[in-house]
Amino acid sequence: MFARFIVKRSKTFLKNPGLISKPKFTTRSLCSNSEENISESDREYEALVESFFRLDKEHSCLVIQPYVKWGPQKLSISPDEQLEEAVALIKTLPRWTVEETTKIPLESLDKKTLFKTGNLDKLTRLVRSNQNITAVFVNSSNLKRVTANILYDHFQVPILDRYKIVMRIFKIHATTKHAKLQVSLAELHYIRRKAQQESVFLTHDPEKLKLMFDEREQKIKAEIQQLRKQRNLLRSKRRKMDYPVVAVVGYTNAGKTCLIKSLTGEERLQPKDQLFATLDVTVHSGLLPSGLEVLYIDTVGFLSDLPTNLIECFVATLEDAVLAVSPQFFSRNSIEDSISTWIGLKIFSHFPSVFDR
Repeated sequence: MFARFIVKRSKTFLKNPGLISKPKFTTRSLCSNSEENISESDREYEALVESFFRLDKEHSCLVIQPYVKWGPQKLSISPDEQLEEAVALIKTLPRWTVEETTKIPLESLDKKTLFKTGNLDKLTRLVRSNQNITAVFVNSSNLKRVTANILYDHFQVPILDRYKIVMRIFKIHATTKHAKLQVSLAELHYIRRKAQQESVFLTHDPEKLKLMFDEREQKIKAEIQQLRKQRNLLRSKRRKMDYPVVAVVGYTNAGKTCLIKSLTGEERLQPKDQLFATLDVTVHSGLLPSGLEVLYIDTVGFLSDLPTNLIECFVATLEDAVLAVSPQFFSRNSIEDSISTWIGLKIFSHFPSVFDR
């Protein structure tokens, strides 16, 4: 667990604190809950969300950590570390608890039932013998629907994967307009992919469903783009005045916000011992020992073994960290490699414009 600094050097002092204020955004958003904005398409989409997520209550979970013992699917992180992180994810959700934990070795993650017959029977007995277990969390990035259905038939309790739990945390912790839009986009990508893979098109008009997804995605991306333009304007003003920028990046819950609070003395910062407590960029002014004023950028944290498309939805947030890097010290490839190392995914190759500015 660590936090890293990426520093952009500067010669001038911070002269206009107003440049770090949050941009105002008044366009009517998809995040609005007003009844007048709820259309038939919205209701149909919300029904799909309910169908795929069904996380409207707290649970006491059996946490299962599957791990591949050897081969290309084996992760560098140990099973014990994976299990510890899985438990932390559950405990981040309000009123959710961990009833029991177990680690199960696998030869591959591709088996339809995921587990061999012996282990599946053992897990079934464990779940059915403990009435306190109300859900099973399989700490795998994205379970196939057929696998989840098979496990449900055996366990008779809801089956959750890593994507669903992280999305639940995101929805709870998203408080700003930008964060809510990014979470909505990640949720949409998940539901679109699941709908295409499964039998949803058999019960819905495929063309109508595709149109609904496309229109919703366009609206969300348009709102995100408006916010990015405002952030770009603020960044441009800071660059013109040669403001020094320090982006604090690292693993989720590594203490980035706590570090910034210590460096700035900003009382309104309230660090939380939770995963993904920060989902948006915040900027805070502080002093270096030399007396030079700098801007500290707090960013969304990273987590291993997440689907690429989930991270891609937060690229606008991660831009602030990338753009803090001085081009004099890093080539494009070294920036990509550094970010990829922190995130554990080769995501920034999909966004060359970030590095070509």
